[in-house]
Amino acid sequence: VALFNVILFSAGATFAAAGVLFFIALYPTFAAQGFHIYWWPLLVEAILFGVEIFFVYTLWFTWARIGAAWHVLLAIGYPVSVYLQTFAIDTFVSGMLTPGAETITWGAPGLLGMPWVDYLQWWFNPTLWPLQFHRVAAAISFFGFLIAFLAMLHYHDRTDPPSKKYWDWAGSFGILWGLAGLIAQPLLGLWYMYSIFSHQFQAFTNIMTGPRAWEMLMMVGLLSLLIITASVYFIERRERLLIRLGRHDIRNLFRAFAIAAAVAGLILVQPAWLGGIMQSDPGTWANPIGIMYYKHIALLVLIGIGAIIIGIDLLVLRRRRDEELGNLSRASWAAALITGVLGSWIVIVMGYVRESARSPWLFYKIVPVPGGQTYPTPVPAFQILVVWLISLGLVFAVFWFTSRVTSYHPEQKEEV
Repeated sequence: VALFNVILFSAGATFAAAGVLFFIALYPTFAAQGFHIYWWPLLVEAILFGVEIFFVYTLWFTWARIGAAWHVLLAIGYPVSVYLQTFAIDTFVSGMLTPGAETITWGAPGLLGMPWVDYLQWWFNPTLWPLQFHRVAAAISFFGFLIAFLAMLHYHDRTDPPSKKYWDWAGSFGILWGLAGLIAQPLLGLWYMYSIFSHQFQAFTNIMTGPRAWEMLMMVGLLSLLIITASVYFIERRERLLIRLGRHDIRNLFRAFAIAAAVAGLILVQPAWLGGIMQSDPGTWANPIGIMYYKHIALLVLIGIGAIIIGIDLLVLRRRRDEELGNLSRASWAAALITGVLGSWIVIVMGYVRESARSPWLFYKIVPVPGGQTYPTPVPAFQILVVWLISLGLVFAVFWFTSRVTSYHPEQKEEV
């Protein structure tokens, strides 16, 4: 695990640093504005890179020479520093959509380019906390489903029973973590969307009842598919165990959940209107099954399904679920693999929805995107789809290579 994080952090930090340099070189005006407002949060973020290096590299290189207390301290310190670094970044990201002021104050050069009151309004803007907690839940879900994806690839690679049991367990572990983070996201997402609605109504309209509404439909569609796929995984994965225990009630409940999730997903992906780009366009007509009231109920149904599945697996089956490890059916193997793809894709789409909401502004209603109509934003759907596919490919390539290098296999225990 430590080596996995060392390699992963090194790759991620390299891409992040290169991205910052590209932004500075390609968009100097935007970089100057960003550093003027967010110099101190960005400085903290940069310092935390060093703190993370200390924690994760020290943990790896001194693993066999330090005691349990140091292991715990370093292992906890690393994710805490990542959380704080995410918070520093989110002051910038959230402030681009819901700025804390109507203009950028340019003061005298030096350490304080504007009064502290102005700084705090920009940093602690109205959507900072909703975005922070939503991204934490999304990160937990993303990494859980990604672990399931990698575990299924390793499960397919291994032939010995101990390794198959180990990777089967790792996959179920990842599915549970992914599902836990997933069911928290709609609730936090409603909080986040309400914050945007309250402070940037036009941006809210753009992604809910305007030309970017298809992005929200895609996002809730992916959410629905994830819940359905997770339900299929548990139906197939616990089938033999539930038959042996005589728990036909749970078997039937899992099947009912898959059907209910499919119905809820069908409601969620319904457009609220048809016949126009904007809901207010002449000639549009309301979709009777696309009413937001129904969508809210469908979201609650999906959240409830996910929570009950987790509860059953952890509480009702906790003492017996390990008996079937190493005997994955093809359907449960494929379902776990699919959750990894969908879980990664939905995180990418979420970021795109947030960024496209402020189109065509860099800092909403303060600094426009340079170029005007020459470089319209957001980019067309087919272009962003290509970007998404490339991003997904790179993500899976990096994670798969890293897991191949660092993975533990029971039959290799003596070698390790």
